[in-house]
Amino acid sequence: MSVVRAARAAVVAVVLAALVLVPVGAASAGADRSDRSDPGPQPGAYWGHGDLSTHAFFSYTGDRLTHVRLGTHDRPDIMLWDRDRWYDDSCHVCTWGHWSSEHRIFLAYLTTKGSRRVHQFSLSRLGSDRPVGHGRYEGTAAHGAAVHLRFDGEQVRGLTWHHQHLGHVSVDQLMRFHVCHGDVCVHGQWRAPNRVVGRTTHPGDDSVTHWEAFFEPDPDRGSARAGVARSSGDGWDPQYGWYGGHDFSGHVVMFRVHPHHVSDVSAGHHEFGGAPLEGRHFRACQHHLCLAGAWTSETTFSGAWHDAHHRLHHFRVHAER
Repeated sequence: MSVVRAARAAVVAVVLAALVLVPVGAASAGADRSDRSDPGPQPGAYWGHGDLSTHAFFSYTGDRLTHVRLGTHDRPDIMLWDRDRWYDDSCHVCTWGHWSSEHRIFLAYLTTKGSRRVHQFSLSRLGSDRPVGHGRYEGTAAHGAAVHLRFDGEQVRGLTWHHQHLGHVSVDQLMRFHVCHGDVCVHGQWRAPNRVVGRTTHPGDDSVTHWEAFFEPDPDRGSARAGVARSSGDGWDPQYGWYGGHDFSGHVVMFRVHPHHVSDVSAGHHEFGGAPLEGRHFRACQHHLCLAGAWTSETTFSGAWHDAHHRLHHFRVHAER
């Protein structure tokens, strides 16, 4: 019991230190709200980076956070204290966060009970403080149905689901859209600057099909040159197309690189879906299993993945020619 109490006390000490030392802006937030020029936190979809090449997302509705994901950890709906902060230690993972003093950036923190290591994430609003891709998005569902759409900054246009045209629909401040046509309803939301996650339902039917679509820049606009992924800014770019090989345990590793994302990520018998490209890095996760790594040359990618037994497998794969 003494060990458990000591571990719990260590976590509380870390949390209190972060709340006291980091969010000076939280203390001034009340004063900021008294300034009528500050509108306060704006509802929207927030996305950002954390350490270890991880990402974070949540929707802010005005009094709570929904669809919270910090790295590989999903959280339930979270009510904010006085619209500014949260702290939650209801399970083995402790999370907390607060708005910056200007209410444009949200800082979130995560630690595991008994650990002194704290992971930090910085998020800003998609579509305003963090622009999203304008243009064509393409994706597929688990059973192969294709989804296509174009985004002009305000509306989704030319939405197509499995050869069925659903027309145009407005995107709300939470970066969501919803449209029904005939016996098909399509719901979608931006979960990253170049990634839309959605589901398709059929009225009167309990079936739900999940899908994701990624931004595909138009080649004739110079968004990406043929044969290479998005520029990393220092001399060379990863080649896109199929990559394949084996990890050092003999499992097959494969994925496909597009101008702004990777798809069809798999290792052994595990499928990791897709993920946005972040320069020369990407991290794809499904069901708390992740595959991540970085390019070491234009055609070589080195990384690692962990299986359901938490074993780590390292690999090096090459672009298929």
